[in-house]
Amino acid sequence: MEVSIPKCEVCNACEPDRTLEASDGTRFGVSTSNLHRFSGAFPAPGSVNTDSTAYEVVVLPETAHVVRLMVQFIHPGVRQPAIWQIETPWQLAEAVEKYMIFPALEVVKARVRSLAAKYPIQVFIYAARHGHDDLLPDVEKPIGLADYHSMENTLQILYAEPPWVIKAFHR
Repeated sequence: MEVSIPKCEVCNACEPDRTLEASDGTRFGVSTSNLHRFSGAFPAPGSVNTDSTAYEVVVLPETAHVVRLMVQFIHPGVRQPAIWQIETPWQLAEAVEKYMIFPALEVVKARVRSLAAKYPIQVFIYAARHGHDDLLPDVEKPIGLADYHSMENTLQILYAEPPWVIKAFHR
């Protein structure tokens, strides 16, 4: 049985040599060189498997929607996804941070910041988890922090991610 790499959904000129598989089994053909150039979490081409004919599938825990958005961000010359239309970008924000998708880091962070008034706890958790201290002033009043600089112990507790934090964050 011959296994094939799916075509790239984002760019017709792209020649995929790796497959990303989302949690629901949806597969995305991607270029290893793009993954390496535009993210900090995927290895350089040829550094993992020296057999150029080997078929590699990277299984990710993220949904197909999130993986599709990440793939869009790693293509040069392709319009970035309209993340400002995403009401709750928490899963995308976590994935972008986890895989260090460089073109997405700041724009996703800006989208998260724009939701500080509506979702202050989620923004606080995102900021604490990923070291974005510059987001903390945006949420200190809505969540009742007198001085976010004195919150070191609270941040350490939240970083441990107790179950109630995980549930609140992924709503």
